[in-house]
Amino acid sequence: MADAMNGHPLPADIGDGLFSLVDLADHLKVSLPTMQGYLRKGMPFVQRGRSGSQWQIRMSEAWAWLGYFRQLKRQKHEHAAAVASSIASVKAMAARR
Repeated sequence: MADAMNGHPLPADIGDGLFSLVDLADHLKVSLPTMQGYLRKGMPFVQRGRSGSQWQIRMSEAWAWLGYFRQLKRQKHEHAAAVASSIASVKAMAARR
């Protein structure tokens, strides 16, 4: 996580601190189901929400994780596009023979 934190620091105009799931979703401008999905995929948290207690998520850690997650997702799509392009090239060459 330390590498992700270094690669995706919290902007100076965004304050760090602990946020509830709902408040963090609002600050990050994502839906509550999206936030829940992020948590299932590994977004770090300080305290899991349970009956009678709210989630506690540190903004800087969530921001860094989200930046890293989006970077990996972008790389995955770029790799898939490169593979698809290579396959298309091979098929085109085979069709010319």
